[in-house]
Order: sequence, then C-alpha cells, then structure tokens
Amino acid sequence: DAAPAADAARCAALAGAREPYVDDAFPAAAASLVGEADEAPAPAPAAHPFCACKALAVTDVVKSTTPNDGRSYWRCATRRCGFFAWAGDGPRKRSQLAWARLDSTVAVVTDYGFSANDLAQGGLGDCWFLSALSVVAERHDLVAKLFLDTARAASGCQGLRLFMDGAWTTILVDDQLPVTSKPRRENTAAAAAPVTAGGLSLAYVRSRCATTGATTLWAPLLEKAYAKAHGSFKSISGGQIAEALLDLTGAPTFCVDFAAQNFDSERLWRSLERWRARRFPMGCATDPQPDLREVGLCGSHAYSITDVATVVDAAGAATRLLRIRNPHGVGEWTGDWSDSSAKWADVVSSSRGNERTGVNDGTFWIDFTHFLMGFSRVDVCVAAEKPRAASFRNAFPAKKEPWRVARKIYDVAFEGDTDLFVTALQPTQRGTFCRGDRKVSYRPGDLQLVAVDETGRVVAACFRGADCFDRGATFCRGARGARLRVYVYALGANPDAAGAKKERTAEAPFHVRFYAPDAAFEVAEADFDAAAHGASALAALHGALRWRRPGAFASELEPYFSQAEPARSDVATGAAGVACALTMGDGIVAVTV
Repeated sequence: DAAPAADAARCAALAGAREPYVDDAFPAAAASLVGEADEAPAPAPAAHPFCACKALAVTDVVKSTTPNDGRSYWRCATRRCGFFAWAGDGPRKRSQLAWARLDSTVAVVTDYGFSANDLAQGGLGDCWFLSALSVVAERHDLVAKLFLDTARAASGCQGLRLFMDGAWTTILVDDQLPVTSKPRRENTAAAAAPVTAGGLSLAYVRSRCATTGATTLWAPLLEKAYAKAHGSFKSISGGQIAEALLDLTGAPTFCVDFAAQNFDSERLWRSLERWRARRFPMGCATDPQPDLREVGLCGSHAYSITDVATVVDAAGAATRLLRIRNPHGVGEWTGDWSDSSAKWADVVSSSRGNERTGVNDGTFWIDFTHFLMGFSRVDVCVAAEKPRAASFRNAFPAKKEPWRVARKIYDVAFEGDTDLFVTALQPTQRGTFCRGDRKVSYRPGDLQLVAVDETGRVVAACFRGADCFDRGATFCRGARGARLRVYVYALGANPDAAGAKKERTAEAPFHVRFYAPDAAFEVAEADFDAAAHGASALAALHGALRWRRPGAFASELEPYFSQAEPARSDVATGAAGVACALTMGDGIVAVTV
C-alpha cells in the first residue's frame, strides 16, 4: 500500500521545478467544475439513479431558509437509506467562481497537525466526503498517508494518495483553487477569511488551523484530488460516508441502518464504545426530514462522530452521549445536552472529557435516545492502527464462459488470530458522465464471494453483489495456521461498457481486497482452471447457498456483516436438484447441481 518510489520521485521533481506547475489534466476551467467546457449545464450522472437500497430514487425539493431552498434533489423513495444527490446543475454558478493560487506563505498543514475542527464545508454538496475526512483527520496515521509530502511545493505541485477502485493511486494536482466573492455560510470564520489579494474566499471546503486560525491547504487539496479522480467537482456532490471512508483509508466499511429489521440499539451502543476505543472513524447521517431544523439539525445531511461517553448526575443516573460534528462548521443540536443545556450542571462524573466550546462551531453533544430519533444510520470504517492489507487484480469471466468463476482464486494462510475482510471492488460509476477513463453507460457487474476452509466447509459468503455501495464486503475469522480458499463468482450480469471511452476491451477488471486488523496473513493467487478447480468451486457455491452463520459470533464486528448472508427465504432447493439464490444484481439466479 506504500507509494511507489517512482511516484514520489516524479512528484518531488515537479514540486521543485522553477516554473509554476499547471495540471493540464484537471485545468483551472469550467470543465473541472462541472465536467464540461461550455456554459450549458452538465448532464446528470444517470437519467434515473438508484439509491443504496438498489431501488429507483425519487425527486424531492429542498424546503429551507438556505440558498438551496426550492432546489431539486434525488433521495431514497422509502427514506430507508441516506442516499442524496442534487438533480440539475452544479452547486454554484460558474460565473461566480474564479481560480487562484494562494500566497506561498499559506501552509499545507501547520505544526499543530490535522484536526476535524479545521474543516468547514463550502458551496459543494460533498458533506459525505468531508464528514469522512473530518474523522480521518483525527488519526494522524491515516491522514498523513494521503500526502506524499506535507510541505508546500514551490511550484504548486502536490502529490496525494487515494484508494481508488481497489488500489492506492497517486494523484498530482496544482494549487489553483476555486474562489468566490460570495462564499456559502459567510458567518463562519473560515468563509469570512479572504485568501486572495482581491478579497476572494475559497468557494469549496475551507480549512483553518483550529488552534491558531491560520488558513491551511490540506483539506482543499484533498477535495481537489478527489474531484480530479472522478472527473469534476460536480461528480462528488452527493454520496455515502462509507464510500468516502473506504477511498480515504483502504479499510473495509459498513453501515448500521436504524430501520433494518434486525437493528438492536443496545448492541449498537456497546459497539460504539468499542469502536471508539479502537479509534475507528465513524460518521452518521439524517433522513430528509424538514422538522429537524427546529432542533438545529439538517435533513439529508452527513455528520462525523468524534466521541462517545457516559455521564452520571448527582442522583446517580447515567446518560449515554455522542459528540457529533457538522461539516458546515456551524449548525448544532439545540436540545438536551447541547452546549447551553442546563443538564451539564448536574454531571458529577464522566467516562471522557466532555469538551464543549460554547460557540456555534458545528460540534455538539447529543444523548443516545435523541440521536436514534434524529439520525438514521451510522457508517463505520474498520481502520486498524497496524493493519495488514493487500489488493489483487482480477477479472470477470467472459460473458459466454459456462464457468461463472472469476479469473483468479485465492489461498489465504493466517499467521495469527485475526478477523479477515474480503472485498470485491469494481470501478466506480461516479463521474462517468465526464471522465475519460470509463464510458458514460458503464454499469458494474454482479459479484459474489465465498470462503471455505481446508475441508471445504463454508466459513463466509456474500451474495449481495459488488455494485452495492458497501462494495460487497464479507467477514470471516482466521486462526493461527489456518488456511482458506476464496472464490469470486459472477452469477449475474457482467459489467456493461467496461473500459475507457476510447478503448475496446473484452476484459472487465476489478480488485479483490484482503484486510486483517490484528495479524499477518499471506495470499497466494492462482488462475482458475475448470479441470483442477471446477468441482471444488461448484461444491463451495452450493455449500454457500445453504450456509448459515453460527449462532455465536466469533467477533464484535461479525453481527454487522451478517447482512451478507443470503436470507433463508431467498434460498430454495427443488426436487430436481436445483438450487436458487436471490442476488442484488440480477434477481433470481438458478444453479444446477
């Protein structure tokens, strides 16, 4: 996962050049803002997008006192997931934006380091990305990895690292940033601070050192690199926190949906305490409920979870609290346990510090009961402090290939006891309307993962399909000396229009990611051969169709990945020996014994 030496050397050479670096691949022009060079609105990424539930999204209209009042957006039809995307033109009129290089005295990051409190969202609808970036910024080991060098380059060339489509990728950007005379949320200190001699402010994300108030560049540069990776700034307007957490860390992510049938609030609280102790980055989101404005919250909005704590009052009553951060940098919960709440006067002990600023800076405490009422989901990133991870390139079988097994199979050997996460990662659809490395009509295919032990017993299976936002992660527990074989199946459709716009290719590549938080492992890959592996691959598939997770969970994380298990009603065996399974990609898939 480390940056290749060639990438670091190329960035260093460009950074030290005498002439200002100009990124021709992502120029200071309208095309980089909205994905096209002319003044017409860019086409929507999809005529009718799907939400995270894999259902058609519906349009709604913002009803608020903000500048977005009356603006149309896409949302989940049942409001079960937190899907959000603007419907229509980009977030700010291009006529209001210019490009500028900030003064050479503005540092990428100060000696005080990175902090979630540095960020303030600008005029781009990327709260999901900034919420993820905020909690990643609280882990120096994670955020520092995103920069080849945190020193300000004399030429303006900055090298950044993002986990794109299953592999760490180096992205070079120049330091020209969109600026405006009319920044969003002008009442925040970050928006009010001009960054050019002409008095203009950054149009999109602003970062200021939370300790000194000095303007910094680390967040705008990361936002620009993420926009470049997806073709334009417009491409990153609207999304899921879990998606950004994976792209910033390379670690598996999952979502806890409060509306899920098996949701257990007590289990969630116990897990939140453990995840906080392990310093896992976490975010949360609200549904599009206009009434949330009355208590200081925003509907269809992403937030960061920065702490959890239990406080005890004079009567001995315990209250469970979460500290939340709004990426706007303003706007806070106004109910019980807010900054000005009288309930703080009765606290006699606390499991943590319960820091409060007393000013409207977007960070607030909220009790767990009201949190469950106001929010709809929690996104978690299993970013361990010393993980072992590896990504391998794989490919779908040919469309007419009778064996629906991916080109590569994997044998895993464990060197210690650990959880193991296996994720199938296809190229993203984000930005296909404007990027040159994939076609507008590109659609991911359908993938399934099955892991078996040395006896052929199924230990993990995921039939959801890798086109879901959680990227098809599956979980298993490995013991020292144990061995597993992992098969990747393509029971449904292959990807549509895979490959670059100007390239014709029959191969549909993807990556398989292995991630272990606690112990080392080795992975040996081999080409799938029907004669040598076909019988065992077929046996593993049919074993997975009938597989049920054991009643006792082997890890605290396993319950949150049990959603990958095919539901009992989705699997049936007929008298003629035919097994059927429901997949998220293409409905019912029949497999003949």
